[in-house]
Order: sequence, then C-alpha cells, then structure tokens
Amino acid sequence: MSSNSRYTVAIHALLMLNDPQGEWVSSRWIARSVNSHPVMIRRVLARLEDAGIVRARKGARGGYRLRRSGGRVTLWQVYAAMRDDGPFGMHSSPPNPRCPVGRSIQQQLRQVYARTEVSMRGVLGRATLRSLRRQLAGPEPAVHASAPTTQPRRFHTGGP
Repeated sequence: MSSNSRYTVAIHALLMLNDPQGEWVSSRWIARSVNSHPVMIRRVLARLEDAGIVRARKGARGGYRLRRSGGRVTLWQVYAAMRDDGPFGMHSSPPNPRCPVGRSIQQQLRQVYARTEVSMRGVLGRATLRSLRRQLAGPEPAVHASAPTTQPRRFHTGGP
C-alpha cells in the first residue's frame, strides 16, 4: 500500500475511534468501514500507536482508542506518523550528472518540496479529527453496509 493510501486509511480509522465515550474499537470493525483486511488496519494502527496517537489493548475486550481527544489530534500529526519520507519521492537511482536537467534536478526539487511541506504542515496542522468529523454526516461513524446498525462496537481483536 502506498504511503498516500496509508495516510487516508489512518484518517478513516482515527475517525472511527473518535468516540466521546472512548470505547475500545476492534480492527475488524474498522476494516469493515474501510473495506479492507483487519491485518492491514492493525499495521496502520501500530504506526499510530508508535506516534502516541492511539492506545491498543489486547484480548477479547481489547481494541484501539484515541490517546487524547480528537480536537487535539491534527492531520499533520497523522501525516507525520504515516509518512516514510517526504510528500514526494526522489529518483530511485541518481540521474545522469552529465545531463543539464539530471545534474541539478534533485537539488531544485528538494527546495520546492521543502516549501510545499511547510505549506502542507500549515493546512494539515489546523485540521483536527474533531473538525473533520463534524463535516461528516450523522452522529456516529459510518458502519459497513453489511453490518447491522445495532451491532455492538466491541469485537474480538484477534485474526480475521
């Protein structure tokens, strides 16, 4: 999965965890909404746990929840947790130094990319999970179409 996709999935998962009651939510529950596999969701959530954004608890009543309120989690923090490098990658092998474009393209692009990242940080740093959640319809996170709306939010967090 590309880092851009991981970022989007991470935001989706965090919105599912943005619950004022702070209930533990399983990766299976989140995977149903994302339409993905729970293992992939657990990989994304592990990175968010390493970044101090979510807390994990193992066992039948385990799952994931936010470490702090959604109003204190910015999309920049999520981006920083999910990125492997900057927003744009460089060539996988060095360009030809004898080419007029190849000899200086990486230096020039690094400058442009650095300015772009400053701009991204400003925009994403102002957006929080709470503000994004308010833009979505309904009081509760979206439920996968095949899941009954009365289904409890707690599931076994083991394998699929």
